[in-house]
Amino acid sequence: MQGSGRDGTEVGDRVAMLMMPPDAPKSFPGLATLQHLLVDRLGALGVPFIQQGQIVGTPRVTVIGVDAGDVAVAVAAATSGVDSLVLINATLADESVDLIAELDQVSVLTVVDPLQRDRLANAVEGYLASTHDASSIVVDGVDADMAATVVAHFVAAVDRAAIVVEEVTVMTADGWQLGADLHRPVATSIPRPAVVLMHSGRSDRTVFDRLANLIARAGLVALAIDWRGRGTSTNLGRFVDFTAEQQADVRLDVTAAYDFLAERTDVDSSRLGVLGVAHGAGFAANGAIGDPRTRALVMMTAIHRPDDQQREVLASGQVSGLFIASSRSSKSALSLRELYELTTGPRTRLLQYPEGVLGYQMFDLHPELEPAIVSWFKEVLAP
Repeated sequence: MQGSGRDGTEVGDRVAMLMMPPDAPKSFPGLATLQHLLVDRLGALGVPFIQQGQIVGTPRVTVIGVDAGDVAVAVAAATSGVDSLVLINATLADESVDLIAELDQVSVLTVVDPLQRDRLANAVEGYLASTHDASSIVVDGVDADMAATVVAHFVAAVDRAAIVVEEVTVMTADGWQLGADLHRPVATSIPRPAVVLMHSGRSDRTVFDRLANLIARAGLVALAIDWRGRGTSTNLGRFVDFTAEQQADVRLDVTAAYDFLAERTDVDSSRLGVLGVAHGAGFAANGAIGDPRTRALVMMTAIHRPDDQQREVLASGQVSGLFIASSRSSKSALSLRELYELTTGPRTRLLQYPEGVLGYQMFDLHPELEPAIVSWFKEVLAP
């Protein structure tokens, strides 16, 4: 295998590694030109090439395999920080195809010449094996210029979709230390909208891991919190021991989360939203409705009776709502329909499903629901 680039020196946010067998020039006559163009075009994106074993720090890594599909897949699986894999006219053993299926955090680009029938079948198998949403396949006459262009566009797209997850602590005005996970895009040159995620009374913030990642990949910031008394947020007590008055104070956690986000330079605090499930939806509504920073409200399988001030805000058009109901939970479905009819925000919608389950279970029953929620947040919170 060969590579070009720095020799163990400090690298930037992303590096690339090029894998190929000794006889690759025979299967790809323009290999020398391809190497030159890849170095030039990825270099323009600030991505240097290095050899395996020369990674310094914790960069994100793109592995590029020309012909050497099995080697590239193995390196991608064994190397920390790999988030993207490119296979150009590559052959793949069955074991490599199975391994690609396990790399659920790695987006895969397969580029293949349709005239190379055996490699075309491999490329399709590799692409279909990948479970990453950003994986893609390009079937076209492959020359050095075309391949380098496609790879550069793919790497740029991966960077735009790349996210960082940070464990943070949100302090409330009354002394609670809220454990939280901040999911954000890597590329944050401009302030972005943000969403607070409020779990139900029988869970914690980890139920939102997948949804929060999808939100961040869509270019928004997501803050999933353990509200007071749940998960890791127990410095002043446990939710099961709360009085009714103490339970009502969970609404203050939404304000604290908003304040935390507003202090960040990568967040546009005028474009905030909140999502809550069951009890968490009621707390989310009580904390967010009436806060002028709130533009979007998602309530899932919840019962909520708005007070007069909340009714006035919802009827004013200041906030758009997405209300997600389960028909068999009749009281919840009726409550959410009433909220839907009250809310006049321009993008207000009601989604009703036939089951009688909590929100998280709906994610498993309806895999299209989480992407639909993300699309709705983008639509409402876009500038």
